[in-house]
Amino acid sequence: MPPRLEGAWTEQPLFFVSDLHLSGTAPGRTQTFLHFCASLARGTGALFVLGDLFDYWIHWRQLEESPATEVLPALAELTRRGIRVYCMPGNRDFALTASVLERFGIEALADPSILLVAREAVLLTHGDLLCTDDAAYLRFRRVIRNPLLLGFLRALPYPVLQGLARGLRRRSRRAVAQKDLRVTDASAEGLRQAFLGQGPFAAAEAPFTRLIHGHTHRPGQQDLPGLGRRLVLGDWRDDGACLVRHDHLGWHLWHFPTGVDCTDSSAP
Repeated sequence: MPPRLEGAWTEQPLFFVSDLHLSGTAPGRTQTFLHFCASLARGTGALFVLGDLFDYWIHWRQLEESPATEVLPALAELTRRGIRVYCMPGNRDFALTASVLERFGIEALADPSILLVAREAVLLTHGDLLCTDDAAYLRFRRVIRNPLLLGFLRALPYPVLQGLARGLRRRSRRAVAQKDLRVTDASAEGLRQAFLGQGPFAAAEAPFTRLIHGHTHRPGQQDLPGLGRRLVLGDWRDDGACLVRHDHLGWHLWHFPTGVDCTDSSAP
């Protein structure tokens, strides 16, 4: 059952981001995200990172390397300012453990999770579970996240793990490039399961009227007849990203740092 988060969210702004893919090879993206963190006002209630904060995470020694040496302390500073920070595993950084996050005051968020906002139960997920047409990826997901396999991998030397991660990323990029775009997007069946609370999304709070996810890199919003509204987060680039904000005016999809409203677009 997905865990449920409750808080005094009605009045305080909430921010939702995903797919930052921060790495040492993209310093501009890291600086943009640090700018975003510094811009959050003290009255902000929470920041939700819905997966893929890092381009990959394989070992605790990454704590000694950029961008972790910059980003995790910046998130810790948010918690010291009274802003709760939640981080959900993504398909790239699923090995980022709760114990590592807790060092910086960051709360690990299960995928999926349920957020109660103004009496509405909102379903949060990274998004890869929605891609039910990509059967090969979902099989790989189940295998690579097996606790026994993860335990074996963590015992390997860090340089070996780095080589494995680079190889997996290359193969992943080739595989995605060869697939039909519809296969790598959320499927109609995956969305139906999510809104109705079926399969991996089974929950007593279902059916849901609002879903927030990333992963597909296709930001927008979409009203699904008979189900609810889907808000899709954008991936981050040097010039920012489309993210979701909730405040006293409701739900918004907008671009940081330009402030341009993204709500006129529709997720495919």
